[in-house]
Amino acid sequence: MSRTITYPDLMALFKRKFAEADIGQCRRALQDCYDTLRIHERQPGSEEYVRKLWCEIDAIRDRQMACQKVLDKAMAPVL
Repeated sequence: MSRTITYPDLMALFKRKFAEADIGQCRRALQDCYDTLRIHERQPGSEEYVRKLWCEIDAIRDRQMACQKVLDKAMAPVL
């Protein structure tokens, strides 16, 4: 019997993994994911791995947006 981890479980795992990442680390991690995705996306039998990569990409993007909001707030002019 094959056991598949659900998307929400994977997302929670990756959000914990990248919880302390800064924007530069997110950028490098995204590039690594995209490079890996290009290698595996058309290989037969790699659907589960590709799904994992997309989940990781989504978690990294979420962290990147959170970091950007903090930077934008810090750069906003004080009135």
